Amino acid sequence: MPLPLFRGRTLVPAVIVVALVGCDSRIAVTGRVVENGQPVPGAELRWAHQSDPKVFVSGVTDANGAYVLDAAGRKDIPTGKYQVTVTWWRTRAGQPLPAGEQGTAMKGTDAARQFTATVEVEVKAGSPNVDVDVTGKVTPVEGG
Repeated sequence: MPLPLFRGRTLVPAVIVVALVGCDSRIAVTGRVVENGQPVPGAELRWAHQSDPKVFVSGVTDANGAYVLDAAGRKDIPTGKYQVTVTWWRTRAGQPLPAGEQGTAMKGTDAARQFTATVEVEVKAGSPNVDVDVTGKVTPVEGG
């Protein structure tokens, strides 16, 4: 006698559909921001998902250009293509700003310039390390 679960043929496809709908590809993303192979410290990253404008994540690089994304407290983000805007400051001589309050006080003064770059990246399941290379995409911000 067959099990009652397998009497109807429609149950198996329904179970498969429910299982597929429940799969949400999310991944914790880390990486580095680099320009000409060198780290970009103190950069702010804003990631906008190209398919879902409600998905917005951000991060900040450390002294080595490394970042960890944060989406409203969650460390994992949906896979897919993102437009990444990177913004950072440098001294007028082109060096990274000093750490701490000294560097913060220089922002918006004649001693520092602000830069930005926009890069498209793709986040894939199984590839949590996403480096952002801004080489050739850097634009000084007017008045910054």
